[in-house]
Amino acid sequence: MLTIEEKKHRSRIANRKFYEANKESEKERTKKWRQENKPWYTKWAEKNKEKRRSNSRKCEYRLTSEEFDVKLKEQEGKCPLCLTVLENPDVDHDHSCCSQRYTCGKCTRGLLCHSCNTALGLFDESKEVLQRAIDYLKQWKERHK
Repeated sequence: MLTIEEKKHRSRIANRKFYEANKESEKERTKKWRQENKPWYTKWAEKNKEKRRSNSRKCEYRLTSEEFDVKLKEQEGKCPLCLTVLENPDVDHDHSCCSQRYTCGKCTRGLLCHSCNTALGLFDESKEVLQRAIDYLKQWKERHK
């Protein structure tokens, strides 16, 4: 006899397989439902914002709420690059490990503000490119003292 957790796990796997096999029609069905139920969905989405974020982090980065909270506490609630207080942090991960939307969970580096996470992505996470950017800024400052 299966436990409730085992049944849930099997159900999730079956649902995922169905979704993958019918991705386009499921996206269209979901979009249509949200449009038809817009007032209710909007209210629900606003009410469950943190739950939706938590589920998204778990699905995309395999990061539980508890692990997220630990990372946030380790970073003292701040972005490690610009030191601003994190209000809605982005999860930073190594794109050389997992370049797709869904990661293995082992390549999660930390939590960044959206601007810094975007900047790292625009610099292709390259130490060389980042160093050239630093050198460029230093040169400009030296010339314009």
